[in-house]
Amino acid sequence: MANNYILVKTGADENIIKILFDKSKNTELKNFDQKYVLVETSWGQELAKILDWSPQKAAYKTNAEIKFIKFFENDDSGLNSYLINASKKEKEAFTKFRDLIKKNNLYEAGMKPIKTHLTFDQKKMIFYYTAPDRVDFRGLLRDLIGQYSYVIRLQQISPRSSAQIVGGAGICGNQVCCNRFLFELPKVNKNVLAEQGLAENNKEKFKGLCGRLRCCLIFEQKAYQEAAKNLPKIGSNVKINNQEAVVLSKNILKEEVLVEFKEGNRGTYKVTDLN
Repeated sequence: MANNYILVKTGADENIIKILFDKSKNTELKNFDQKYVLVETSWGQELAKILDWSPQKAAYKTNAEIKFIKFFENDDSGLNSYLINASKKEKEAFTKFRDLIKKNNLYEAGMKPIKTHLTFDQKKMIFYYTAPDRVDFRGLLRDLIGQYSYVIRLQQISPRSSAQIVGGAGICGNQVCCNRFLFELPKVNKNVLAEQGLAENNKEKFKGLCGRLRCCLIFEQKAYQEAAKNLPKIGSNVKINNQEAVVLSKNILKEEVLVEFKEGNRGTYKVTDLN
């Protein structure tokens, strides 16, 4: 069996996963230009968007619960009809979702609507939201059930997932990376700031739209780690012109250290000046 993997984003939960299909049984694959695939999920049949035809990265997960069914041709009338109708219904449902949150006084609890999603079989509607804590949405759920004949699901998501879905301009002026090209969100913690010499600065200015540390901080992390190998640790003893000194701070990119000599005088030196 000629098995191949494709990388897809499932419509319901926006997970990025690898799924397996049998290339030998899909003879319609000629130019590999299809954009969508039908999959079976725990919620039934769902549309998934194809992101990559040959994902190599081992970190991309597979999900045994999501099964490949078929590819859609780009001119498939049923697919295009669903995309048009679903988009219209989702926009209408989002407006209603926002109004009902206000009606139930859930904005005061920090509840914020993010998106709505209509499943491919058009039997289920998922309402995504963010909130700082758990909220009592029983009244909201009753109102939604009264408005729609769909099976209703309210799904809380993280601030990072929210930013990835909604998008927006980052501090650089470009569309945020998580929405523009990142398939997976990297883990960025305070250690990244420390290794890049940013820990002593105001951490707020390094946060993205989601309120978490910006993903782009991780892009140069390996370069910082490699450059740091040539520099002594802060607090270590070094010699400069045969005089002992203690390292107070360092500039990784400039490969410089600030040191203090025994006499109390300080100076900044290149790593090549160290004995």
